[in-house]
Amino acid sequence: MSDRGDLIIPELAEHTPLRPLWICRIDARPWPCPDARLNLVAAYLPARRIELYLYLGLQFTTALAELDTVVVEAGERADAFGLHVRVLGWLISHEARQRGRRRRSI
Repeated sequence: MSDRGDLIIPELAEHTPLRPLWICRIDARPWPCPDARLNLVAAYLPARRIELYLYLGLQFTTALAELDTVVVEAGERADAFGLHVRVLGWLISHEARQRGRRRRSI
C-alpha cells in the first residue's frame, strides 16, 4: 500500500489508476482501460468475484471524492453516474454477456 492509500495488487500493477486524474499509468486512457479490465477479469473471475466488486467499489468511492480532477473522454459523463458506468458498469455488462453465453451453450 502506498502512502496515499492506493491499493496496489501486484499482478495488476501495470494498469493501475494514476490519481487524481484516474487515467491508466501505462496508456493514459481513462481507468480502467481495456487492458486493466482484462487483467482484473483474469485475476479475479470467477472465483474471487466479490473481491473484484469490493476493489472496484473502493476505487469508485475514491474517484468520486476526486471527481473534479477525473479525466473523461468525449461523450463520457463527468458526474457520479458516468464514473459509476466507467468503473463498475463494464463489469456488470461483462458478467451479463457471460451469463448469456452460458445459457446459449446449454
